[in-house]
Amino acid sequence: MSTTSLYSFANGIEQLVHAIVNDLKVRENVTIKTSYNVKELKFGKEIEIYTNNGTFRADHIISTISTTPPHELACLIPELPYLSYNPSVTVAVVTLHMADKI
Repeated sequence: MSTTSLYSFANGIEQLVHAIVNDLKVRENVTIKTSYNVKELKFGKEIEIYTNNGTFRADHIISTISTTPPHELACLIPELPYLSYNPSVTVAVVTLHMADKI
């Protein structure tokens, strides 16, 4: 495992989510949407985000903790082929990715 990074959190992995949310909440140019099931992402001049609650457009997106296994995320984000190499495991896996328009 010499090429693997492993991190832990004293108060659980939720610390990571709270830190990201707290930092983003104070920014005027940020909209936070939670509990959306992303069906498809299209990268172009803007990023089109197709969800169970409608379609949104953005210059940037941040995905923090996903209940979607990495190999399924790879279908949504083909620009990140390494996602298909990560097997699902019995421990929490955090896939942190910030996407910019292409």
